[in-house]
Amino acid sequence: MMFRWAVCHLQWMNGERKMSKVVLIAFAPDGAADGGKKFIVAANKGMIVNKLKPNRDFQINNWDDLNEEKL
Repeated sequence: MMFRWAVCHLQWMNGERKMSKVVLIAFAPDGAADGGKKFIVAANKGMIVNKLKPNRDFQINNWDDLNEEKL
């Protein structure tokens, strides 16, 4: 089973103003056989959030949870 974190530094222009955000995405699939590993993802996500201070953070449990509307 795959457990992952992704950190994205997004930059874009809003008119003449430069915008920048850091987004953290944690992936822990619902179908994970080992609930302990899923807990580790959640616990480590908290540590990563505390260190990186992202503007937004998400935990997704299946790929359908990740969509442009949420970002």
